[in-house]
Amino acid sequence: MVISICPASVFILLLSCYLLPFCFAKDTISALDGFLSEKETIISAGKIFELGFFTPGKESVKTYVGIWYYRSDPKIIVWVANRDSPLTDNMGVFGIAEDGNLVIFENEKQIWKTNLPGWIPFKGMMKLLDSGNLVLTKGDEESDSISVIWESFKNNPTDTFLPGMKMDEELEMVSWASPDNPAQGAFRFQQEGDQYIIRKNRSMIYWKSGVSGDFISDDILPTISSLLLNTNGSNFDPTTFIRNGSYSRNITTSSSSSKTNMNMRLVLNSNGTLQYFTRVKVSAQWVLSWLEPQDPCNVFKACGNSASCNSKNNKSMCECLTGFKSMSPDNWNSGDFSEGCRRTMPICSNKVEKSQIFSSLKVIKVGKADVNFEANSVNECIEECLKACECQAYSFTTPETSTLRGVTANKTCWIWSDDLNNIQLTDTDDGHEIYLRMQQNIGAEANQTKQDEGHEESNKQFKQWPLAFAVTAAIVIALAFTVFYIYTRKATVNKKGGILEEEIYATKTIDEEEPLTSA
Repeated sequence: MVISICPASVFILLLSCYLLPFCFAKDTISALDGFLSEKETIISAGKIFELGFFTPGKESVKTYVGIWYYRSDPKIIVWVANRDSPLTDNMGVFGIAEDGNLVIFENEKQIWKTNLPGWIPFKGMMKLLDSGNLVLTKGDEESDSISVIWESFKNNPTDTFLPGMKMDEELEMVSWASPDNPAQGAFRFQQEGDQYIIRKNRSMIYWKSGVSGDFISDDILPTISSLLLNTNGSNFDPTTFIRNGSYSRNITTSSSSSKTNMNMRLVLNSNGTLQYFTRVKVSAQWVLSWLEPQDPCNVFKACGNSASCNSKNNKSMCECLTGFKSMSPDNWNSGDFSEGCRRTMPICSNKVEKSQIFSSLKVIKVGKADVNFEANSVNECIEECLKACECQAYSFTTPETSTLRGVTANKTCWIWSDDLNNIQLTDTDDGHEIYLRMQQNIGAEANQTKQDEGHEESNKQFKQWPLAFAVTAAIVIALAFTVFYIYTRKATVNKKGGILEEEIYATKTIDEEEPLTSA
């Protein structure tokens, strides 16, 4: 059977390949394939991720090379190569340079590169995996092995953390400058020891996980901890554990497992919020499932030291604890709470401190205790606190309260030697009791503190009280005198009126009796 091919059909097919962003899907570009143009993309084998050129936002004229979820509209970007060096026209190309570096050119001018040492001649390829990881390998099919020399997950992460990545102290996520600008922003997310931290402007801690230590359970969901530590292991990706060795040249991943685990992502957005998204399988829509800081009070030391935070308080988000006053009343009253509060009187002096008491606070969050140890009774805990002037507060937990938090099931004494911070109070049963150290006469001092910090008007009224009393007394006396005068005047008039009536009556009687006498 003879099959005829219409030349017009061939022309239309070729034309459509030219007009569409890509003519066929491929996930790999070798050093011999040339460069990827702005009208071309590569797609991971399982059609989960896509790599190519994109322009963020509707108003932007800048172009970047990035990776996004396949067919997402609008594009959900998970990685950007040239985030600080955008292209400004439509003449960009992306690929493997002669020395093996990934490069972006604009009108033959180099815009971005991976800064590898370089190998000439270079034999290798770049491949977009179903995990979203862009991998650059060295070697070819004739070699016994292929080595990974660069990968986007480890060497150049941006603002998004995907399954298969592993958070450690060397990896750092950097936010976008704004929702439409992929340039490096003000916020960075990283691991420090056993905590996760968001920093602002590289130095200031903006948010920190586990600020309460073992005293109160962590605010990182177990799912997110598993994601960050890459502990589920279901998303097999050789590049997550091969760093300096070699592995089989077959570096594909399981599409089924990848699709299962690609329904989650962690994003550090431009305002410093860490957001965890999950994708609903039925609608394929992304849903925000968790975020931190989820409340202004969750910002690290939002109220400074020795102050409690309540974002629902209409008067002021921050309040000094009883027995404390703001470090800077002017800044405090203007809404700058960063300096926190200080004690109005010391808890230690040269005298034996027999007059000290502890004030109960029920907290849902508080800064990490400095010391914790097993104690047989609460008295043992109190005695330990009173031994040192540095002790600011204590808490005593029993096995029942401890197991609720998932920590040691022993009787435990917790000691805070530094000023309390990150305090959030509650009046519900899920609060944890801590006891703040203070003096017995702190009540009067606390009242004076309130007058000093926010009750100037009350002070003025207090100072004007003698004058007000004098004026009031004068008014009362004047009113009393007026009433007395009116009363006595009326009595006098009535008395005179009665005499006059008697005189008139007597005169009238005499006048009526005179005719009878005449007769």
